[in-house]
Amino acid sequence: MKALKIGTNNGISIIDLQEPLHKTLQEELGGYFEIVMPKGLIHPYVMIVDDEGLLKELPLNPIGTYLYRAGRRLPPIAGDAIIMALQEGPDGMDVVGLSDKEVVALKKMFRSIAMAMKKPLSAVTE
Repeated sequence: MKALKIGTNNGISIIDLQEPLHKTLQEELGGYFEIVMPKGLIHPYVMIVDDEGLLKELPLNPIGTYLYRAGRRLPPIAGDAIIMALQEGPDGMDVVGLSDKEVVALKKMFRSIAMAMKKPLSAVTE
């Protein structure tokens, strides 16, 4: 299943995750993970991050932090972040992959955020 991976260097890549999903996510993120609902993304999208990224002193993830905080005072995201979606399943909500259309739209949005982060504030507000 397709997902987007946002690196700490603002790199955005498409990744293919295999079943069992929890093991593949642990391999991608380097350990235990947490599913968070970033305020900078609309439902059904979720962000999956290293649960101990700050404790491991991983590099901060500017785009992941921007999406997660969205104006709130929360800790930053450290390490890579994976974007997936939620879908109603027989036993509740399941984490699922992204469609090709979602990948294109989200990548475009994340690139815009990354570009805005590189510009001086005056260039962004003009």
